[in-house]
Amino acid sequence: MGKTVQKLLKIIIHFQNWPVRFLELAHLAPRRLVTLQLRNGPSFFVRPYSSDVSCLQSITRDGEYFRYFNVMPGDTVVDIGANIGSFAVFAAYNEPTSRVIAVEPVQKNFDILRKNIDCNRLANIVAVRGGISDVSGPLIFHHGKGAWFASGSLYRIEATSDSKEEAPGRTLADLFAEYGIERCDFLKMDCEGAEYKILLGCPDSVWLKIRKIALEFHNFEPGKNQFDLLDLLRSRGFRAIIPRKYERKEIGLIFGVRE
Repeated sequence: MGKTVQKLLKIIIHFQNWPVRFLELAHLAPRRLVTLQLRNGPSFFVRPYSSDVSCLQSITRDGEYFRYFNVMPGDTVVDIGANIGSFAVFAAYNEPTSRVIAVEPVQKNFDILRKNIDCNRLANIVAVRGGISDVSGPLIFHHGKGAWFASGSLYRIEATSDSKEEAPGRTLADLFAEYGIERCDFLKMDCEGAEYKILLGCPDSVWLKIRKIALEFHNFEPGKNQFDLLDLLRSRGFRAIIPRKYERKEIGLIFGVRE
């Protein structure tokens, strides 16, 4: 079976309204928000011709962040860099007894995140506008290219345009205190390079509350790479791993479970 046919079959199997995705692939979809409905799962507003759908598929179909562990009943989940909610909404929907805190700095993404929470009528998820860093205070986020930019980074090197915006900033300790997080069972991070500052600036009191971490690393800062993060997690009491396929990548995933 050809790769194209396999790709199309995966789309049909994963999405109930798969023709919407087919229209995008054929460059016939409208340039406005469309809805994709997962089979036996939540629905999502997405932006055609952006990274929204590929991210949605990698999380909800391929289980990108669930490779080694999952969200369990009663878990408190913190999603740093929630984007449009692919991870946060999926987790909250599939484990309704969980509590999910979804943090996103980019206003356009945040607005869609709220829409995705509302359209699935999820009462166990809280959307927080802002970014996380090693200090509190306003943060400047640089955008990707195009009207449908889907991410924001503290690092200008990651941006593909001159567009930027300011968002409220807080530390992970601030976030935990503000939302009464005494135990974080699952910390998911995709923060476009800020993961180094966030974790290096994290006090012991916060580290001890974290049970599992799944994070995407971005090697944007000279002198820092995924192995520094791996060593940091291990020094903080986590059994941590970089899947082999990411060992030599500039962007990839790290997983950690507290021992």
